[in-house]
Amino acid sequence: MSSMRILPTILAVAVGALLPAVAAAQTETILETPETPSKIATHAGVTAYSVRGVDGRWRLVYDTNSDGDAQAVPIAPRGVPFDVDLGPGTDGGVLAVYSRCRQEPEIDRRSTGPLPAWTTARGCDLYRYDFRTEQETMLDGPSTSNTEVLPTIWRERVGFVRIYQDRAGLRGRAPYVYVRDAGRRSERQPGGGRGSTGLPGPLSLDLEGTLLAMSWTYERTHGGVSELRLGTATAGGREVTKIDGQGWRRSVARYLTASISVARVFAGFQRSIPEGGASRSLASRMYRYTFADGELARAAVPAQLFAAVRDRRSNVTVIGTTGRFFSTRDCGGTCAIRRIERPSFETVRTVQPPAQSCGDVGYQPNTDAGAFQIRASGVSCATARQLARDAEGRALPFSQNGFRCSGERVDAALPYTRVTCTRGDDEVTFRRS
Repeated sequence: MSSMRILPTILAVAVGALLPAVAAAQTETILETPETPSKIATHAGVTAYSVRGVDGRWRLVYDTNSDGDAQAVPIAPRGVPFDVDLGPGTDGGVLAVYSRCRQEPEIDRRSTGPLPAWTTARGCDLYRYDFRTEQETMLDGPSTSNTEVLPTIWRERVGFVRIYQDRAGLRGRAPYVYVRDAGRRSERQPGGGRGSTGLPGPLSLDLEGTLLAMSWTYERTHGGVSELRLGTATAGGREVTKIDGQGWRRSVARYLTASISVARVFAGFQRSIPEGGASRSLASRMYRYTFADGELARAAVPAQLFAAVRDRRSNVTVIGTTGRFFSTRDCGGTCAIRRIERPSFETVRTVQPPAQSCGDVGYQPNTDAGAFQIRASGVSCATARQLARDAEGRALPFSQNGFRCSGERVDAALPYTRVTCTRGDDEVTFRRS
C-alpha cells in the first residue's frame, strides 16, 4: 500500500483544469492509488475498499487513520471488488457487510460503468465482519436460497437487494429491496422503475437509523434513467422521496453511490460515453441533500468519480481519477482515493424531504401518557420531539415556534388524539395520549 501523499502543486494545477470552480476552495489529499475502481465505505473513522492482487483477485482492505496505510481484512478474497458497507454494531463497534457469490456479477460499462452490475450475480449470501472480534459470519436472517447482494447495516437493521433467481422471465431478474430487523421478517421497500430489462436497478444502498438511501438505474429502449432516492423503512409505513432523477441516451448518466451522514445524503454522479472496451468521462459531480430544508446542492469533483461518501470527521471522501478514460477492468494507473475537505457546493433546487420516524416521548414515568409515533417532514427529529413535548396538557389548537397544531380525537381501546402541526411545508404528526 502507498503512504499518504499531499497533492503536489503540479498535480493541483492539472486537477484545477477539471475543477475550475472549486480548486482554490478545497484541500485534497491522496490516500491511495489502487489499480482498479471499487466501492468505498466509511464509518467512525474506518475506510474500507477493495484492491486487486497479483493473482487477479480482490481483497478487502481498511484504513483507520485516513493516512493511506491500509491493512488487509483477514478474510478470503473474491473475483470482483467487494460490495462493502460499514456501519455500527449493537455494541458500538464497526461492522463490515458484503456478499459472497457462487456466480460473480458482470461488469456492464453501459449501466454501471467500471463497477459490477450486482443484480447479475447469482447464488449470493450476505456476510458480516466484526473489526473488534476479527470474525466473519454469515447473516442467516437475510441470506436465503435466493440471491442477496449490496448489504448495508445499522446496528440490528440490515438492508439488502434480493433477486428471486428461480422465477421465470423478468420476475427472475428484477431486483427487490428489503430491510430486516433482528428477529423479524424482511420488509420489502419501494424501489425505482424496472425499465425494459429490469436491470441494473440499485447500484448502492445505505442505512442510518430508519432512513434508507439508494441510487437506482434502469434502462429504456433508447437510453435510461438514474435516480437518487431516500425513504423511511419502518413497520409503521414506508415512504420514499425521489431526490433527483436524470435521463440519458447516448451519454450514460449514473448515480453510482448514496451515503447518509449527519442528516444529509451524499451521492456520486458520473456522465460518460462508452467507447469500445472503455468509457470517456464527460462530467462528475458530488451531490448533497440536506434533510432539514430539502436543499439539493452539487460540487464538481475529479473526473471518473466512482463514489462519494462523508465520514463523521467533517471530511468528504471520494474515489476518482484525473484521467478521461477507464477500461472495464482497471483505470490505467489513474485511480486515486482522495479526501476532499471543504468542497464548494452550489444549490440546485429544493426537494421536499420524506417524513422521518422520530420515536416516542413520555410525559409521565410509568404511565401511558406521552406522544407516540412522532413523524417529521422538513424539520429535524430534535425539533419534532421538542414540539411533541411542548404539546403535553395543552388544549388544541395551539401555536408553538411558528407551528399551528390541531388535533382529532380517536376512540380506540386506548383513546388518543392525532395531532398535526404545520409550518409552511414543514409538518410534524404524533399520537398524544
